[in-house]
Formats: sequence, structure tokens, C-alpha cells
Amino acid sequence: MALTTAVFTRALGLVYLIAFLALRVQLLGLFGGHGLLPIAEYLGLVAERLGAERYWLLPTLAWLDASDATLLRLCDADAVVAVFAVNPFPDHPPRHVRAVTWEYHFTAPDDASEAWWRREWRGVYAPPRSRR
Repeated sequence: MALTTAVFTRALGLVYLIAFLALRVQLLGLFGGHGLLPIAEYLGLVAERLGAERYWLLPTLAWLDASDATLLRLCDADAVVAVFAVNPFPDHPPRHVRAVTWEYHFTAPDDASEAWWRREWRGVYAPPRSRR
């Protein structure tokens, strides 16, 4: 039973990760400032119609800020949460934690390096933290 639960939880985390990464690619085209249904305009219409009840009926952090950058950050945060669907350190948590970001790209078929992908350093996502 424990093995089944562990496999299911990790598989579900992988599905969430893939879903949020796929959403990130399409997010601005769908809901960005110049998308098919800009979220800021939509939330404005909902606010006019529902008033204060909007927070209960449509709970979203986009009420605070519906900019394109915030939408991407919300999607990134959900992808990070999906990665940690399972505690990878149940017995001995790491003493120091640091998160960095890389951007991965598939290479073109005619690329001379014969690598499937290349990566570019994007920066530090979160500065180093220590456990007390």
C-alpha cells in the first residue's frame, strides 16, 4: 500500500508539473494583457457584477495584481509546488537550500553539437537559506 501511494503521489506531482509548464507557454496568449481574454478586463467585469462577493466566488491572487509578470509568477509557483508534491527528505532535511533557474531549449536538428537540448543560466530563484 505504501508503494502504491508513493508512486501515485509522485505521478500526480509529475502530471501537475507538466500541466503548469504547458499552461505557462500559453498563458499570456490566453489571459495576458493582449491575450484572447485579458484577465484584468475579465476581473474588472466580475468586480462590477459581483461586488465584494467576487472574492468568495472567484478566489484568485490575480485580484491583487493581474499583470503579465504576476500571472507567470503564479504559474511558476504552482510548478514549484508540483515538484515538491512528495517530501524528498523525510528523515534528514538538508541544512542549506538554494534554488536557481535554468532555461532549457531543444536544439535544432542541424545543430553541430549533437546535443538534444541546451540550457542557459537565468539566475538565482531564491537566495541561500539555512535551517536554524
